Amino acid sequence: NILHKHKSRIENYLNINLGYDIAFKRISFNFLKGLHISGISIFYNTQDKAPVFIKNAFMSIKIPSIFLGKVVLEIKADETQLLVKREEDGYNLQIIFSDIYKKICEGKSQVPSIFTKNVSVFVGLVKLIYTDNPHFQDNIHILLKHLQIEQRGEKFKFNSDIEFKYPLQKSSYISRFI
Repeated sequence: NILHKHKSRIENYLNINLGYDIAFKRISFNFLKGLHISGISIFYNTQDKAPVFIKNAFMSIKIPSIFLGKVVLEIKADETQLLVKREEDGYNLQIIFSDIYKKICEGKSQVPSIFTKNVSVFVGLVKLIYTDNPHFQDNIHILLKHLQIEQRGEKFKFNSDIEFKYPLQKSSYISRFI
């Protein structure tokens, strides 16, 4: 695939323009599915583990929207893992996403701002893990299922099924009643 041959150039371009270390395993383009990127990692503050990991993402432009005079970018992802950590200036994810969004919207990056006005994001499963609390383990997390975020101009719409997963082992709760 021609895009995959230029993967390091594309990663470098994104790193410079968005201000974060962004890496991915594979990138390809298909006229039916659009742009496919797998294994997307966004690193923050030179941490070893990426706080944002997306297993697969597909980006396409809705063809009917072009005929209506609007470009609607559609992003679909199947699985996403977000590691949440408190930093001096706020939570790392809040900082990352707001920084990237501001750079694109304010024209501080070379990413075309046409894609920030009408965007639909669909994610099958998002797993949020809060990494600051030493009592929290990887099996304690918040799941967002069938997440949908839509931006039409200045308006945002958010919809998701939310589950808090806190599986307790039998030993940790049976002993409390004995």
